[in-house]
This record gives sequence, structure tokens and C-alpha cells, in this order.
Amino acid sequence: ALWFSGLGVALVFYQLGFEFMAVFQGVIATLMSLLFIYYGVTLGEKWSMSIHKGVVLVAAGLMSAFLFYFAFQRVLTKFNLISDFFSVRKFVENLHLFSRQVLIESFLSVLLLAIILFVTLIGVGTVSREE
Repeated sequence: ALWFSGLGVALVFYQLGFEFMAVFQGVIATLMSLLFIYYGVTLGEKWSMSIHKGVVLVAAGLMSAFLFYFAFQRVLTKFNLISDFFSVRKFVENLHLFSRQVLIESFLSVLLLAIILFVTLIGVGTVSREE
């Protein structure tokens, strides 16, 4: 689920026109997921790695919805049915000042890192508390 949400954020960055941030977010999401799996296997208990069918179905459904949306958008743009599905990407591409684009990209990356840190702290606090 962590990997799917990280890839979802990467797809949002790609839609906004920040290809570098999308690739960076995809790499970070993959590395974080691998680290969680590694530490879950080495330090976790036996029952903590059991696969919950509901979580897998929700994550697979969300990822397939994202992939269908982007495939649908690419088909519409390829056959010139519409010029651009959303005007957000066109707006970002039409920014004339490079410094403004860098400022926006830096703000989005800092905002994303703050959100990831907050969610991670809440998640670690929830998992590590004794029941």
C-alpha cells in the first residue's frame, strides 16, 4: 500500500509537469517500500507479515484506476480528440520564468516531504504503542 501511494504521488507530479520530481518520488517510494519489507521481515513478528486480502484489493483497485485514467488520457490526446485533458499541465508548461517553476517545484517537494514525515511519525507512533 505504501508503494502504491508513493507511485500515485509520482503520477500526480508527472501530471503537473514535474517529470524529475515524479521519477524522484517513484525511486523514493520504491526504496522506502523495500526498507519497510526488509525491516518487517528481520525485526517483525510472524503474524505482522501476513497478507490481508482487503488491503491488497484496495491498493490494486486504486492503482488500476490511476493506470486506466492515464491510459485513457493518452489515447484521447494521441488521436487528437482533445488537446489536453486537463489544463493544469498546459499551465505549468507555459510558465515563462524558470525561477518561478523552480520555486513551485521546491515548494511542492518540501510540502510533500513534510506530509510524508508527518504520516510516518503518526504511523510509527501507532504501530509502536503497546496494546
